[in-house]
Amino acid sequence: MERKHQPQPALPDTIGAARHVGTAVALAAALATLLLSWHRLYYGVDFTDEAFYVALPLRFALGDIPLKDEQSLAQFAGVLVLPLVRLFLWLSGGAEGIVLFTRHLHLGFTALVGLSVFLAVRRALHWQAALLTACICLVFVPFNIHGLSYNTMGCGFLTAGCFLSLCAREERPAHAWPWFLCGVSHSLAILVYPPLAAAALVFAVMVLFGRRPGRHRRLWSAYLGGGLAAAMVPLWLLWRAGLESLPPMAAYLASFDGQGRGMGKLADVAFGFWRDAPPLLLAAYNNGANGTASLYMIVAIALLGGLAYPFLARHPFARDLMRWVWIPSFAGGFATAWSSSNGAANACIGMFPAALAAVVLIQLALRELPAANRLAALVLETTALAVPLVVIVPLLEGGYADFYGEPVQLPKLTERVAAGPFKGIRTTPEKLSFIETFARDALPLIGPRDRILVFSDFPAGYLLAGVRPAVNSVWLPPASASAAHDRTPTFRYWEATGQRPDVVMLLRKSALAGDPLVDRLRSDGEYRPFADLGFATLLRRRAAP
Repeated sequence: MERKHQPQPALPDTIGAARHVGTAVALAAALATLLLSWHRLYYGVDFTDEAFYVALPLRFALGDIPLKDEQSLAQFAGVLVLPLVRLFLWLSGGAEGIVLFTRHLHLGFTALVGLSVFLAVRRALHWQAALLTACICLVFVPFNIHGLSYNTMGCGFLTAGCFLSLCAREERPAHAWPWFLCGVSHSLAILVYPPLAAAALVFAVMVLFGRRPGRHRRLWSAYLGGGLAAAMVPLWLLWRAGLESLPPMAAYLASFDGQGRGMGKLADVAFGFWRDAPPLLLAAYNNGANGTASLYMIVAIALLGGLAYPFLARHPFARDLMRWVWIPSFAGGFATAWSSSNGAANACIGMFPAALAAVVLIQLALRELPAANRLAALVLETTALAVPLVVIVPLLEGGYADFYGEPVQLPKLTERVAAGPFKGIRTTPEKLSFIETFARDALPLIGPRDRILVFSDFPAGYLLAGVRPAVNSVWLPPASASAAHDRTPTFRYWEATGQRPDVVMLLRKSALAGDPLVDRLRSDGEYRPFADLGFATLLRRRAAP
């Protein structure tokens, strides 16, 4: 009798097991990224830029009118945050803890931006790789300022808009809603950071004259419709403030030295990309990870996209990724670098979508490489999965390396603020003492109906005081630091609105700087000192006879 053939025992499915391990690693890395990004919110108190970003929506929530009472371009980011700030004030009954609240808003915003990236690339990559790529949005925080500002919102809206355009590329017919949302996002990006109009313009041209013009014109119409819908925001603000608010605002903006320097500045920016952010910077980054180095790292990664694309020129998704994300974002990076005094460092604001596109292109290029067997294919797949981790880890490290507004590192941020707008955040003993001293000595002297003017480069004063400002911008720069016409816009604001300050917080450094605004207050004879805080003197306006 013929003996039946006995099947050999199956070898362990190492390939399948390795893929399960890869899935577990991706999920663990994504969760760790989220938790570490959340933990970072509780450290570092900044009295300058971040305080300014929070003081803007707080000013409007207290009753001031955008465009009419505030003349800074940064106010539009504050307007978009205003509904949530009003909700916070209503629920909490005051501004205590508002800075930490807005930091959580920023984390939620970056998560939504990451969701748009995930939805766009999950079909081109395995979902694990798409998830890790999306997590990069959580850890890139321009200048390490965890707040909703023109930098973070401009960068985020541009990123979301570009990647939303890829969400329906495989649908037949393509859905119009991602393109409508893309238009909304790009319009809001321009609203909060006007130089990003360069990226939106290039994007619109790339779509309108795409490979299938008839189909793309329909999508372009949806994109335009979304942009027009978002444009209702500034139109509503203008209707509320009145057309008469525009000339004073234009005069205020014109009083500052322009940041652009023509074609010479553009050439300097282009040279700076290669001088300050070459691809070799990626290898050296771990030796000096910090918030500033992160800015250059983003530009360096974006430049790698141009090197990876030639290997994928025939890949349909890669072509759309280049046309609708990388090229418009690269143009946006030039615009944000040219328009900023930070130069090439500020290119990261417009170039962040290009950096994400580069990460995707590198992963696609690795997956397209020929593999001799399944094991080799697994090695390539694992290497591709590691690419976003190579970006996430140093950005996380840089986020914890320095804290904007704090001259120290994490181990010295030992004290938790117990009350006030910075409640819940850890800082140094010296800064905590300052906050507590202000609450004890100054706050009781400021009435809830008072309007206040705070000198200079100290927008946190408006948060700590908790009352409405009496100035044309809650960031009052030192006289002649960047304003060409000194304090003329502020004088005109007082004349037009009649809203002179009831209380003036005059910092010692401002009192000694020869500021024409200080001279005006002293010469009027209306203001008299009534409290010495050490770092500043409080002046109160005399009551009318």
